[in-house]
Amino acid sequence: MQLPDALKPWHPLLEGVAPELAEQLAAMLGRLQALVGPFRERTPNGPPEPDGLGDLQRRGPYERLLSSEWLLADEIPDEFLRRAAGGEHLFLAPQQRARHSSRLIVALFDAGPRQLGAPRLAHLAMLILLARRAREADGELRWGILQRPAWHEGLQGPADLNRVLEARSWTAAEPAHWQTWQAMIEALPTEPDERWLIGGTAEDAGISHGLQITTHLDGKALEVALQQARSRRSLDLPLPPPAIGKRLLSGQFGLMTLPGPQALAQPGVLHAPRVALTLPPVIARSGQMVALTLLDQKGALVFKLPPPHGKKNIVTKVRRQNWPAGNQPLAMAFQGKSLGAIVDTGAYLRFWQLQGFGAIKRPPLEELKAPPGTANLLPLALVNSNHNGQRLYLLDAAGHLLYWNRDKQAASHEPPPLHRLDSDVLAMASFGDGRLYYLYKRDQSVVLQEMLSSHRTNVRLRIGEAGGTCKAFIARVANSYSLPACALLMDATPHEQWRLCRPKGLQGEGAEDWTLDVPGGWSAQGLVADRETQALSLLLMTSDRKGLSLYDGSTHCRFFDSPDPIARLSVCPASGLVAILTHARELVVYCSQHRVVRLRAQCTLADEQGAQP
Repeated sequence: MQLPDALKPWHPLLEGVAPELAEQLAAMLGRLQALVGPFRERTPNGPPEPDGLGDLQRRGPYERLLSSEWLLADEIPDEFLRRAAGGEHLFLAPQQRARHSSRLIVALFDAGPRQLGAPRLAHLAMLILLARRAREADGELRWGILQRPAWHEGLQGPADLNRVLEARSWTAAEPAHWQTWQAMIEALPTEPDERWLIGGTAEDAGISHGLQITTHLDGKALEVALQQARSRRSLDLPLPPPAIGKRLLSGQFGLMTLPGPQALAQPGVLHAPRVALTLPPVIARSGQMVALTLLDQKGALVFKLPPPHGKKNIVTKVRRQNWPAGNQPLAMAFQGKSLGAIVDTGAYLRFWQLQGFGAIKRPPLEELKAPPGTANLLPLALVNSNHNGQRLYLLDAAGHLLYWNRDKQAASHEPPPLHRLDSDVLAMASFGDGRLYYLYKRDQSVVLQEMLSSHRTNVRLRIGEAGGTCKAFIARVANSYSLPACALLMDATPHEQWRLCRPKGLQGEGAEDWTLDVPGGWSAQGLVADRETQALSLLLMTSDRKGLSLYDGSTHCRFFDSPDPIARLSVCPASGLVAILTHARELVVYCSQHRVVRLRAQCTLADEQGAQP
């Protein structure tokens, strides 16, 4: 490998890396070296250690005053005071023992979602740079991944470079990670000369060098900023050609004939047509499909999700389902594998792909409050009402729980009549077993009601006081025949306070309930339950709408961070899936049961480009 003379010192650290890759890395290293500057030993902390008598001096503490000076204080006090005022006293000056720094460099790499993609190239370069920095200082490098507290020593070639790549994570650094690392650093035998944080935001005041890495909007360079003490300097770091960058990020450091180890794969990014940001994702209660409303056409885009732990090369199936032009969706839900909707045609409501319901004249607003053009979808559920038909439930914007019956024995040309089941309804959910559950307010109480087929059952459970709440969630806990868990907003100032309720028994024989205080800066967006432990967690979102976390009252499980705000979010009460749509039109589907990402899709293609994996 032929490198320019200025870059030849990097050669020993690039052994085992293909020449075309090493040349690109060396070019990045040269620019980063100029930004980082030379290594400087830290100033030793703590009081100096004396090593015998060194000299006499005019200043010092009076416990080191010469004995002859104290004799003056006894015999001639005025002379003693005169010499003190004139600074003429003599003090013993001990010899200070020479102290040496440990020459230890500590580096932490943030492997969270904000550093996915091109910033990881700077991570690779910084690991190489710091390894050389420690070697030239005759010191030691210890490094680790912020989200995985464990020490690694030095740089042992491509194997360590792959460790950095394989550590990529959808989890942002949490306070618990910082506390663990702080304890590990304090347990080191010597204090580090330099403490580096690569890619993250320092929460630890002990970080001496913070390197922040962001990608330029044009995608051709990185902005690298070094924060050191009170100074900040930055540079633009050009990225290597796409083919080279792809090989580096995939861990193929060797020759093309001998590819190196592959990085742990996240779900492949699917490229799909543009979708609208005005309506939330729709999740099938089976947890197998997600739908988004198209932007350039009247219709929806339906994604069939791969299994949670399936093969990495499974191609996600995407299909379009179009409704007639001029129709506006009011509510959408899956009926088996098919997406159905209630669409507004102006004078009529059409039951699109909901067989047996046809169309009806649009009811007045006092009967069905569903103003067209609102940036939301009304909750919709299709339930088997009996052996002869089905019932379609709709929760309108005024909290009225409405339904239409489909009777197989009735004439198909007759429009189904609209019925009101209840009012002051806060939430509803159906789990596909002929049962529907809904929460409603009555006499200053919030009550959970069960519907089986077309009848109310005797299962009715009081959840708590209603107060001024207008927000509640339902989540499936275990099997189809147990009552669901509920969350009820009790107070929203100065921070949200929720009452969580987990019913006992199949008929709601009592319930466990407790209060959960949401930390400041977060707001609850849904409720999920662990099927094995039946533990409940609120899905929280940050105030800037860029982060999501599962919170059980004691610990945060932060699973999503994005540079772009979240535009729309849906939580499935039956499957526990979370569908996230960002302002960059990126769809991320997260499974709270298995703690994995099921799908990532960039929905930005123009209409004529179609969808491609």
